[in-house]
Amino acid sequence: MSEAVIVSRKDAVLTLKINRPEDENRINRAAMEAIVKGLTQAENDPSIRVVVITGTPEYFCSGGRVEVDANGQFIDQPGYARAIAAMHEQLDRIPAPIIAAVSGHCVAGGTALLAGADLAIAVEDAQFGFPEINHGRFPVLALASALPLFPKKRAFEAFYFGERFSAREALDLHLINKVVPRAEFDDAVDDYVQKLLSKNPASLPFGRKAYYAMETMSPGSRIAHGQALLQGLLAGAEKGGFKG
Repeated sequence: MSEAVIVSRKDAVLTLKINRPEDENRINRAAMEAIVKGLTQAENDPSIRVVVITGTPEYFCSGGRVEVDANGQFIDQPGYARAIAAMHEQLDRIPAPIIAAVSGHCVAGGTALLAGADLAIAVEDAQFGFPEINHGRFPVLALASALPLFPKKRAFEAFYFGERFSAREALDLHLINKVVPRAEFDDAVDDYVQKLLSKNPASLPFGRKAYYAMETMSPGSRIAHGQALLQGLLAGAEKGGFKG
């Protein structure tokens, strides 16, 4: 049996490749636990400076997969829900920037994984969408993750109709940063990686932590938090420490 997620490292870059093409790269509990394990490695090892999450050529990720028994009944739904929560908590917690290398279609819960990344590059033939409504459900997990990213009317259109949209449309919606032909995809991802590696190795983790701390704050609290962080930076600079 192949690994659900292939974890590999090259120098300062850790890559997590979802590897369940037989199920359109839907992530089951084992896959989520493998992703958490890889992210935990990045959290605990400061020499890992960039994390890349990717998939196989046809699918980046097409959502989740809850295991079923011989009668088709779901198995351990609470455990599956906890695995989802743990994965998203770890996505926020690690210090290294995360790039989503969208190698193929990214639909349903796959967009929640996309939303957990800081940067995203997609192949131009990738499709995006929320088809849950067409199967009698509603994309509540994607809603929770993608809500800050979508304009309200466009979000309801995507969630209510369940139609797929192109990578160019995803770019216009600011769900991704860049769209490239498949032949240029690896080079484009590497270009982003090298740009990140060229920066101060202390500044990026500091800024990532600050962003996610401020994300849910009120505007006034953000200013206060930023002010406190700036004072700490300036104090460190005076002592010859942090050079952010």
